[in-house]
Amino acid sequence: MELYISNLNTTTTEEQLRQLLAPFSGAKCSTIRTVSDSTKDNKNTFAYIHLDDPASAKAIISKLDNMHFLERTISVKEAR
Repeated sequence: MELYISNLNTTTTEEQLRQLLAPFSGAKCSTIRTVSDSTKDNKNTFAYIHLDDPASAKAIISKLDNMHFLERTISVKEAR
């Protein structure tokens, strides 16, 4: 299952995202891609995360959506 995490701080690293997801058992991330969109006035950084376990993905959405992380309120949704 793919997750989309938006409104990340522009300094967010892959390692910080791995640490954020570490408490979720079964949340083995096979891919994390962070992208900075500089076409807007305020830069937006977002990540796509592929998880092998759909149950872990749903738990991550429920616990981390609208969470304060690195000075930003992040949004965590299923990628479409």
